[in-house]
Amino acid sequence: MAAWLNPFFGILATLILSIVPARPLVAQEEAVPLAQLSEVRFGPVLNKRPFDTKDFTGKVVVVDRWGINSVACKNFMPELVKLHRRYSKKGLAIVGIEVQSGPWNQVNEFLDDERVEFPVVSGGTTPARSGFVPFALVFGADGNLDWAGNPTQDGFVDAIRDALKEVEEESDSLLPEEPAPIIASRVWTNDEGQTIEAEVLRVEGDEVVFRMKDRNEVAYAIGRLSPRDQLVIRRAERQPGAR
Repeated sequence: MAAWLNPFFGILATLILSIVPARPLVAQEEAVPLAQLSEVRFGPVLNKRPFDTKDFTGKVVVVDRWGINSVACKNFMPELVKLHRRYSKKGLAIVGIEVQSGPWNQVNEFLDDERVEFPVVSGGTTPARSGFVPFALVFGADGNLDWAGNPTQDGFVDAIRDALKEVEEESDSLLPEEPAPIIASRVWTNDEGQTIEAEVLRVEGDEVVFRMKDRNEVAYAIGRLSPRDQLVIRRAERQPGAR
């Protein structure tokens, strides 16, 4: 090939590369594999936190694969601490799996500094995994894997919140129905002129059971109410279901 053609092909290659769009460097989101929480295997607990997989029943469980030598993992740990403190009483459980076999004293020192209150174990296996850390898995209350990926990216927190909504809806459906009041909410006056606003749930002998605005039940002596209010309650007492 003639030497004068080399510059020509170099210019042509540059033009082609400028026209063809570059492939994105960020990997496309992959479908979540079918997996169960029961497939996760946990190593020994590092930080002496209570840990029993039986406690996962009915909860949303986050399993976080991280490493003590990873700056990204250490930087993300405070976010996990915040999530635990915010949602642990709403049905969220978090377990960390330290996968870089760090010395126990070094790992525990870091966990103490970060005030990690959820259990962290040394080693373990998960049904979905990746070559990078941190890598988190979100299991719904039914034990199915709902989300897996880098927890520092979009989607992780949303997956937790969506799963917790299902837990909340399920728990609400299990709550017993409140008994209907025999007298609707109104203002009551006692013999000292003090007033309260409450429903009357039932009458128990010489006491009336009020249901306050905060839904708490309070027993109160009928004889301490004003004569007019005593008459209202005694009339309602004669109705079926008042006792």
